[in-house]
Amino acid sequence: MNEASPVDERLAAQPDPASRGAAETSLVILAVLAVGATVTALGPILKPFLIAVFLFFAVRPAADALVRWGLSRWLAYLTLFVVGTASACLAVVFIYGEVGEFRANWPRYETRFAELLARLPGGKGRSAAEIFQIESRDALAFVFASGVATAETLMMTFFYFLFLLLGARRLPSRIRRAFAPERAERVLRVSREIGTGMERFMKAKTVVSLGIGATSALLIWLFGLDHWSLWGFLFFALNYITYIGSIAACVPPIAFAFLDLQPIPATVLSALLILNRLVWIDYIEIRLSGRSLNTDSVVLFLWLSYWGWAWGLIGLILAFPMVASLKLILEHLEGAKHVAVLMSED
Repeated sequence: MNEASPVDERLAAQPDPASRGAAETSLVILAVLAVGATVTALGPILKPFLIAVFLFFAVRPAADALVRWGLSRWLAYLTLFVVGTASACLAVVFIYGEVGEFRANWPRYETRFAELLARLPGGKGRSAAEIFQIESRDALAFVFASGVATAETLMMTFFYFLFLLLGARRLPSRIRRAFAPERAERVLRVSREIGTGMERFMKAKTVVSLGIGATSALLIWLFGLDHWSLWGFLFFALNYITYIGSIAACVPPIAFAFLDLQPIPATVLSALLILNRLVWIDYIEIRLSGRSLNTDSVVLFLWLSYWGWAWGLIGLILAFPMVASLKLILEHLEGAKHVAVLMSED
């Protein structure tokens, strides 16, 4: 009886490529799920840190531009901080004024809304507050709790952002000391690509947000709809929530168009707002963002749904930068490149 040679035994012991690929895919999926669960559990700590990282990549191109104009880096960041704080204060004052004017006009909207409710089964004689069971005390408690949580998050974000500024320039030298030369350069290359992708994403988002906000406000103003500046600002702000933010921004002006305008002008305005959204988001933003938007829509929607459920509005804003960074990291891991391909839209 012939005995198997050592070479045959080694070949038989090696797993086939299909099994090895399945095992690597399973490990990558389990690792992603474990990281996602850890990040979710540590949300109160990691949320402000990720916001700080998001802001760091958002302001770094502007800071680099100021440095090229002759300012020192610290003076550039200080200038951006002053400008950003002033802009935020102006935005708060603007929103407060618009909300006050909106409240003054609310009885008119409530009357028209009640007329629409009266046409529905069981809606006759009931107000909007009764339909939605809105109580001022509950609304005030919600606003107060949200305000306290937001203030706490902003304070932690500020300190995280400050520490990022202090340590960002020394991080490459630390990585080179911590890893072997080849691995250190690989880590630095991945981090540079993530940084470049984030900067490009933020530039595209800001340009598109300004464009869709301005053009939407112009359309609403041309049709004579009230609060056109508020709806334009809503388009600008919500567009930072990838895809679904711009869709949600269309709802209030379209709804109030049908309350405030005749059916034909309201329909035309609604169609123009939707068309404007398609041009800016589905054409211009994709062309400006390039490969950074190359993520499958189903994967992106599931990712947005999860982080929206886990972290609320902040999760929706941070979801796309996180999935884009994760996809880029997977592209540089030998055993996970096929997972990155599966996440791609191509």
